Order: sequence, then C-alpha cells, then structure tokens
Amino acid sequence: MKFPTDGELKRTVTIRKAFFDITQDINAAILLSQLDYWSKRTSNQEHWVYKTQKELQEEIFLTPYQQRRARALLVKLNLIEEKCIGLPKKMYFRIKRESNEQNEEHQEIKKMHDKNQNATSMKDEELALIVKKLHQMRWRNLIRKINKLHHLLI
Repeated sequence: MKFPTDGELKRTVTIRKAFFDITQDINAAILLSQLDYWSKRTSNQEHWVYKTQKELQEEIFLTPYQQRRARALLVKLNLIEEKCIGLPKKMYFRIKRESNEQNEEHQEIKKMHDKNQNATSMKDEELALIVKKLHQMRWRNLIRKINKLHHLLI
C-alpha cells in the first residue's frame, strides 16, 4: 500500500463537534455536517437539499447502509426532515434548525442535572428552573407547529 498523493490528500470530510455532541454518533455527525454545508449553499428558499446515495458516498465516504442508519438517527432525533418527490423518487433533506435550539436547551438542562448528580438532593430552586425550561420548550414547540399549520392554511 502506497502513501496517498497530494491530490488524494486534498479530499477531506468535515465533522462538526457540536453535531457529534448532539448525536453521539460519528456517521450521523458526518452526514449532518455535510447537509449543513449544502443547506447553506442551496438555491431553494426553504433550504431543501437533494443528494443521491452515490453523491453522499463520494463526498463523505459512507456506505448506503451507514447513510440509512445515520439518516434514521437524525430523523429520530428530530434534526432533519426527509421527503421524496417525483418519479423516479428523489430524496430531499432539510435540517430542522428549530430542533437544534431545543437540543441546546436540553443540553443546558442536562448539564445542570449532571452538575448536581453527586449531591444528595437537588435544591428546590434548581428543580423549579429545570421544570420551567422544560415547560417553555413544550410551549415553544407547540407555538411553532400552530404557526406552521396557520401558514399552510392561508
């Protein structure tokens, strides 16, 4: 096996640490990083990105199986949306940016909890703050869904 040439060394895969922190999965973080890259460069106003399995495999070196598994995790974590359009079907992806805000809040709450994990009991004020943040997250998500439905009906 020979050492890669300079041209071969120019091909890189970018992984955003924040995406790994959210997903705790290297392949999902790689895929999310790539979708984030293309979503900022798409001409689609709603930031939908069209990528085939073959294109993704060439860009980020994930097999179709690894891509399906990463996509399933990203959908489960509510980080991306997928839709199929046309015949033959084409898969489109979009990052759900509002879910990223919720994940940041979730991480903040988790940090607060982890900070107090060694204590015998959590202080009432800290517990009240966590409950308040969880309540705000639920309402914010509900309001977003209502606004989306309202927009669709108009």
